[in-house]
Amino acid sequence: MQGDLTEIQNYMCMNRLTINVNKTKYMIFSSGFKPTVFDFLLELNTVSIERVSTFKYLGLVFDDKLNWRSHIDYIVAKINPMIKVLFRLRDSVPWKINLSVYFALIHSHFNYMSNVWGSCTQNCLKTLEILQKRALKILFKLLYLTLTSKLFNLLPVLPIKSIIF
Repeated sequence: MQGDLTEIQNYMCMNRLTINVNKTKYMIFSSGFKPTVFDFLLELNTVSIERVSTFKYLGLVFDDKLNWRSHIDYIVAKINPMIKVLFRLRDSVPWKINLSVYFALIHSHFNYMSNVWGSCTQNCLKTLEILQKRALKILFKLLYLTLTSKLFNLLPVLPIKSIIF
């Protein structure tokens, strides 16, 4: 692999391009069943390249097992503060505006690259489903134990599983 990296470096130099070594990382993908024993040193311009187990690229968090748990945790961390915003807004603006805020701040995270991370486990999907239902219950001032299946029929909101599949 070091030879390939050297060829890339030579190509970049010939074309007057540079690689930012401080931002360059590498990751080895493997199944979750076998631990990876590949631990080698890669260098670029005599600077060691860091090996990482998770990496965010274009808003998508990859992990070395490709189970998407890291990305789901990232989505949950982004959505939780937005649910609090919905809670503060629900009494002061009409429900149609609240619904627009929901689509802008919450639903957009569910849609973004869902065709890539949609193959995550059912546990991960359940976490997002709970978040979505909590947001809708807050939005429409529903009680905690209210069933949301009818709400999905009344609103132009798709459940998480329908977004992904």
